[in-house]
Amino acid sequence: MKFFNTADGNWRGLGRIPKSGLEIKKKYLEFDAKIKYKNILSKVDFSKSRGKSSCRCAKILLGIEKPQNCPLFGKVLHARKSTRALYGFRRRRVQCGISILNR
Repeated sequence: MKFFNTADGNWRGLGRIPKSGLEIKKKYLEFDAKIKYKNILSKVDFSKSRGKSSCRCAKILLGIEKPQNCPLFGKVLHARKSTRALYGFRRRRVQCGISILNR
């Protein structure tokens, strides 16, 4: 990869998985948001994101639950391309107050 190296990744609900993420190459550090916005990020309290929540991301990523069964889906969390691709969605419609794509 031209701009990134593989690195350990932190996944919501799953924790740290070796070589599952990306980090920007040293040559391109000037574009690294963690460095560019370090003054802003240093003021953010991330402790709430590590606490207990009703998030079911781990179970969804592992295929144990469907995104629609998550109480945060469509409110805090939104479908990404990978989730839409999984269901083969094509047309847009609104269901239960959330925007999803329909077969």
